[in-house]
Formats: sequence, C-alpha cells, structure tokens
Amino acid sequence: MTNDIEPFAHLLERRDLSFLWLMRIVVRLCDSRHVWTTTGRDSHVTELLGLQDAFENTRWGERMPYMQRLSCTLEAMEQQVHVYRLAPVLEENMGFLAQRLALSPLETRALALAVLLRSDDALHAAADNARQTVNFPRQLSQVLDVPEDEVSRVANRKSLLHRTGLVEFKSGGDLAANLSVKHGSLRRLATVPLSSADELFAGFVRQAPTSELQADDFAHVHDTATALYHLLGEALDSQRSGVNILLYGPPGTGKTQLVRWLAGRVSATLYDVSPDAVDEHNEGEGERPHDRLAKAATCLHLLRGRRAVLAMDECDAIFQDASSAGVHSAASLAKAWVNDLLETSAVPMVWIANRIREMDDAFVRRFDMVVRLDTPPLKQRLKLLERTCGQQVAPVQLRRLAHADKATPAVLSRAASVAERVRAHGDEQDTGRLIETILDGTLRAQGHPTIRMANRHAPADDYDPRLCNASVDLGDLCEGLRRAGQGRILLYGPPGTGKTAFGHWLAGILGRPLSLKRMSGIQSPWLGEMEKNLARAFEQALRNDAVLQIDEVDGFLRDRRQAERSWELAQVNEFLTQLESFEGIFIASTNLVDGLDPAAIRRFDHKVHVGYLKPEQAWALFQRKLASWGVAMADAEACRHRLDAMTSLTPGDFAVIARRHVLTPYEDALAVVDALAGEHAFKMPAERRIGFT
Repeated sequence: MTNDIEPFAHLLERRDLSFLWLMRIVVRLCDSRHVWTTTGRDSHVTELLGLQDAFENTRWGERMPYMQRLSCTLEAMEQQVHVYRLAPVLEENMGFLAQRLALSPLETRALALAVLLRSDDALHAAADNARQTVNFPRQLSQVLDVPEDEVSRVANRKSLLHRTGLVEFKSGGDLAANLSVKHGSLRRLATVPLSSADELFAGFVRQAPTSELQADDFAHVHDTATALYHLLGEALDSQRSGVNILLYGPPGTGKTQLVRWLAGRVSATLYDVSPDAVDEHNEGEGERPHDRLAKAATCLHLLRGRRAVLAMDECDAIFQDASSAGVHSAASLAKAWVNDLLETSAVPMVWIANRIREMDDAFVRRFDMVVRLDTPPLKQRLKLLERTCGQQVAPVQLRRLAHADKATPAVLSRAASVAERVRAHGDEQDTGRLIETILDGTLRAQGHPTIRMANRHAPADDYDPRLCNASVDLGDLCEGLRRAGQGRILLYGPPGTGKTAFGHWLAGILGRPLSLKRMSGIQSPWLGEMEKNLARAFEQALRNDAVLQIDEVDGFLRDRRQAERSWELAQVNEFLTQLESFEGIFIASTNLVDGLDPAAIRRFDHKVHVGYLKPEQAWALFQRKLASWGVAMADAEACRHRLDAMTSLTPGDFAVIARRHVLTPYEDALAVVDALAGEHAFKMPAERRIGFT
C-alpha cells in the first residue's frame, strides 16, 4: 500500500464478497474512462462507490487520483479477504446447489458470480466494461483471485457447470458477455431463499398435471404402453441413468397425455420443460431451443435420486436440422453436450415431437424406445366420444363424428368441452350438430376433410353385397376372410360399383375398424416420404387389427416396365414389400386394372371384378329405394322395361339420385326412372348423349 495515498475508509467498511469482486473488476480489468460516467447504466458503479458527486463536474484528468485511491483501497481489502462473504440468501442457495450438484468451491464461486452479473446492476455495469483484450480465463482469474489454469478447468464446455445447464461460457468479449447464467430465473438465487429443487424449478419448469385420458383410450397401443410402463418402472426402481424415450406423431394424438398417464402408473412426479412453461424472467423474449436444453440439463441434475420423469414436449425445434439451408439445429450445434445429456440423464426423460424427419440418426440411436403415435382407430375415437358426450348425442351421430379419422383425441375432447360450455350458457341447439360444427372448423384449419367429407364413402344403411355384381360371392369371401384372419383382395371395375362400400361392410361384419387410404393421402412431394407413409399405413392397420383398404391403387402399382422415373420403381417395390409381409386383411381397389404391374397382381389372393348391376339387381335396388322413400309405382312393367335397358347402372347411381331426392323429392316411380336414365346417359360415349332428356 502506498504510504502517501489513503484508501477510501467508507469502502473498507463493506464486507460483502460481491463488492470485493466489483473492486477487482474496476481496478484490474476496466478502462476507468468508461466507469466514471454519472448517467446511464454505468452510474450504478459510481453510486455504489459513493463517488458520483465527486465526478459530477470533474474532467477526466482530474479523476486519476480517485483511481489511485481505489487501487489502494483494493490492496487493503485483499489483506483481509477472509472476512468477505456472499449475502446470506445467496450464500445459503449456493450451499444448497453445491450439495445437490457436487460442485467444487471454485465452481460454486463461479456460479455465484454468474448469478450476480445477472442480478446486480453495478457489478454487471462494471463487468460490461472489462477489457476484451484480456482472455476470459484471465478475466475470471482476476476476479476470483485464483490461478488461471484452475479457472480453465472450471470454465469450459466440458465442465460440470456447463453440463448442468446453469452457466454459459463464451470467449472474446467483456466479462458480462463471457459469463452468464443460462436461465433468467436463476437471478432469484440472489434474493429468494430456496429450500428445495422445486422452488428453483418454479421459474422455468412445471409439474405436469394428471392425464385427461384413461387406460381405455390407449388400448390401440396397449403393447407399446405396457413396454413403456415396464421400462420406466425398471429405470426408476434401479435408479438407472441414461434412459430416454422418443414419442412422435401428428399433433393431438395423445403423446403428452400418454406420458402423463404413464408417470401416474409408475408413481413418479412428471416435470414438463415445455415452451409454454415460460421463464418469467426472460422479459418477453422468445425462448431459444438451446435454452430449453439448458433447462432440461439443470432439472436432470437436480432431480437425481428422486422418483421423477422429465418430459421435453414439442422438441421438434431442438432437433430440426435445416443444414441444407445453412442452418443447424440446436442439438447439432451442441452435439457432444446433447449426447452427454442423453447418455447420463439422472432420471428417465421423454422427448415428444410431432415429426422427426430431420433428426440426426446419431441422436435417434441413443433413445431406448422410439414410438410413433397416430390418430386412434374408429373404435377408440368412438369410446372417447361416448365418455365425453354420450349422454347428449345419439349413437348414430356419435359414429358419424368418430368417422373423422383426422380428429385426434385432443381435438375431440376440446370440441366436446366447448359444446358443453355453450349448452351450459343456454344454447339449446342439438349437441351433436354443435360438436360437428366445432370439429369442422378445426379440421378445415388443419387442412383435413370435414365430418361430412369423412362420411362420404361410408356405406348406406341398406348396403347389400348381393346387390353388387361381383365375380365371386362376397358373402362367401367375407366368411373366408373371417376364418383365415388375413387375405389380399383386389377389387376392380367401373366407378360406383361398390368397391369402397364393400370395405366398410366387411370391416363391420368382422367387427374390425376400417383403415381407408387413398393415393392423395399417401403421396408426398418429398423424396422417400411416400414410402414412409405407405409403410406407416400397413403398420397402423396391423397394430389396430384393422381392415386396410387402399383406393386408387393404380396410382401406386403402375407397370414397372413403363416407369420413367426412379421414384415410380421405388413406390412399386415398397408396396410389394409391405404387401408381402402384411399379415392382416388388405383390400385394393381400382377403376383401371390394365396398367397394373403383373408382379403386383400375382400377389393378390383374389382378383374380384365388380361390374355394372345385373337387371334383377337393379330392379331389386329400385324397389328398395321406392319403399324407403314412400314413392308409389303405378306402372311396374314400364319401369322394369326401362331399367332393363340400362346396362351400365351402379349402386353409385342410386346413391346420387338418393341425395337428389333429399333436395327435390320424386313424385312417382317414373320420375325416379328418369333420374336414373339421366345418370346412365352420362356414361355413354359423347355422340350418343347428344339430345338426351
């Protein structure tokens, strides 16, 4: 200490460690010209030092003596460094975290400094002026007063502080930029005493509520749910680390609800690191995927030894890799850290995504189980509707609602809840119609068919396979499929002959759901995506014990000898591969059989032609329609004569005139015959249709 320079006595009275760190920053690291301002953020420093009035009207050259006295003051403080302590609350919180995370004394001090740099305005302002020419380890060494090599071991991306997601280390800037806590809520450590990890979690993670769904709602994935239950139970009972599960599939299919249900089954507390578990200290900033990873890392380390499960919902953005556009995912940018997170997680972790197309295979292989959840089959959707609104909606209408295979459990539950609230407010309209209106709005917004469109291919109540002109007895075929439990059927013939309706009827007779797919729903502009969609269709049908029917199959099975593009070959090959290994009931239908691949045709057990109605079939169907509509037939012979002349009638034609009857009812049987004649005429060559009436 220089004899002729006196320290500031009022500063020597301070005993808090944060003030000692500030003095070290000011004296050792800062350009003093930047810390002597008396306005703006830097004024916090001059106020804390009690020198604001002295610098209010002094020029730069007149301030040097003050800097010398500050240096002298720091020398005096260093001689009694052992008396400086953190503030009681911060000291207690650091002790709690040090014990929970097994932090060393130096790691604990570095964490405390990071917290104060975020919560103490004066310390942050001083650190913001630290000279950038001094590297970060040396900056931290000067502030904590420890050898630089020790600091280097603590302040790097492999350190415990970084792996726990508490502290972020950078290099090349000022001290405030190079050392920071990863969660804004951690600033509370300076002011709020914590007695448990849950109090720390409150700022950036939440305890998940119990599942809104029941065991029956997951019956379609019973085997998968059972495996997940045993995996989680074993991991918790044995305190096994590094157990990770990846659930993915379309939004609303029950992924989050399944995790909540499983956590309840294994008697574990479920914590949710979701985007909507907002960090109240982020000051309105959007949360980066990297920040969510840091929160997950912190939770995993603090939950060690507890019977808990951690869920990372909506993790698509974390693993989304758009490298082709020059942008990499948060996980890819911190690959070593994420791999370490997956391999050493202290409690089981469930990652939930809507799609994983861009996820790096190196991440996928580190999950113990990867499970896709799709929209539940008709039977499950119907059960959910019966439970939520079965008292207010008729069974026929419930089944109509359930036929919307894109209506996920989340969408169905919300629609039923909204309808109940609307009715409770005094709306007396039909509950079923109200739910359909609500569902239609959501389905349209998602680009899916409405309820009416979802039911457009459902068979009529009076569907009778005997009134289909098939090359085999459809009743006998149904019995054969029932006995065998599997089969591959190709239905071909003109439009409207009842090919799609047969699939609905068959599924109903067998007591199985029908999984009806079309070319438009499986094709994709993305390379390789069509093959994945096709494989998924077969997989879902097998898992749900459903009858799988693919209409417009000619779009998949064009003759490979005429293929012009590689993807055309690929889709036929994929189709044949899936068909060969499928052990369920599969129905393919097409209007165009001539261009199908010969190898594909050979793989079908039955090739069934469904043609135009025979005269006696057309007459029987005609009589049924008249009876159901209550339309009189004055001249049966004339009607029969005219019908017999229509050689290209189909059940689809009768369906068209049935819809027309709803709009403009027919007065008599001859009007019905006229309507059928009009539909029949449209199938004739153009020159023969001129002038028809």
